Amino acid sequence: MSESLGIPGRGVYTEEARKRRLEFIAKKRGVELAGLEHALIQAESLRGNIENYLTTVDIPVGLAGPLHLKGSDFSDYLYAPLATTEGALVASVSRGSVAITRSGGASARALRQRMTRAPLFELGDIGEAVAFMEWMRAKTDFLKKFVKKFSNYAELIELDLRCLGRTVHVRFVYTTQDAAGQNMTTMCTWNAVQWIVKQAEAQPAFKIRNYILEGGLSTDKKASFISAIEGRGTEVVAEALISKKIAREILFV
Repeated sequence: MSESLGIPGRGVYTEEARKRRLEFIAKKRGVELAGLEHALIQAESLRGNIENYLTTVDIPVGLAGPLHLKGSDFSDYLYAPLATTEGALVASVSRGSVAITRSGGASARALRQRMTRAPLFELGDIGEAVAFMEWMRAKTDFLKKFVKKFSNYAELIELDLRCLGRTVHVRFVYTTQDAAGQNMTTMCTWNAVQWIVKQAEAQPAFKIRNYILEGGLSTDKKASFISAIEGRGTEVVAEALISKKIAREILFV
């Protein structure tokens, strides 16, 4: 790649580098970018959050609410900031929130929290695949303790083994407390996979021919029925009963 095409100041988090990038893209595209010269966030504070920082932009944010939400040990009136340029959206959300609140509020319960990683292992044939599954089941308790070395928050609660031909998908199912947990579960699973591959070398009943950290049962960046059925992230149920009187007065139905 020509040096003239490369984005200037890669990996540099300074105001000078930011302005160089702004000048670079303005010159490349032949446009005036005067409106982007003043950024609301200092470049130095964004290290690790964004690469090749250019500027900031304003987005209209409206406030919707109140919504009375009640949990097993929680009750409060909540307000939600909504970023949108769709007229009447904030008003519609607010109208629904007020209808629920005036009808006694909504009740919600968190059922469980799950984050998954799904490495795939390729074996020689289906006999080896089944033998590998049996071996993995016997190692479940050990792996639950093993992954704790790599995270203070991620806890392995289940190994979900799926045999598809001579490949075995091993869904590592974690709880990650208040964190979403993508990074911590990736780290835990990667180290677990390295341990599995190393230990499997001495097993006479099977041989791992190949493996990948995230196989076809991964649902990190694509929709999947297995996530809809088994759950991923925090699973919550909520209910609200709106009276006919409130529905007529506020929702006009």
